[in-house]
Amino acid sequence: MGIPVHCRSGQPTAEVAWSDQVVGYSVRTRARARWTWVFDAKRGEPVSVAAVIPGEAYPRPGVQHVFGVAGPSRVAVMATWDGEFFVDGLGPFPITPELTQQVEFNLPVGSALGVIRP
Repeated sequence: MGIPVHCRSGQPTAEVAWSDQVVGYSVRTRARARWTWVFDAKRGEPVSVAAVIPGEAYPRPGVQHVFGVAGPSRVAVMATWDGEFFVDGLGPFPITPELTQQVEFNLPVGSALGVIRP
């Protein structure tokens, strides 16, 4: 038994693509993300979850973790983006280095049950 949490990164998609004109050349770019979630455990080692989706709100499937105990817990998420580009149909040429975005926050973990007070 535990307290399940559904997480989402706030990023809308795992892949983006766009086209531009740069000094007369057609440039097409594609980038993909993957996420690593780290959930601090109250007991034991932190739990790491790798995902290729940005996460969804309940009840849609997404990044999920079950906390064993209630109380504030530290959560970290890192998005790592890689990609490539094409110039006038030539390529792919890799985009280096990979781009990373990271955030850590305290998550208040508790039951979502309603309480009726007299």
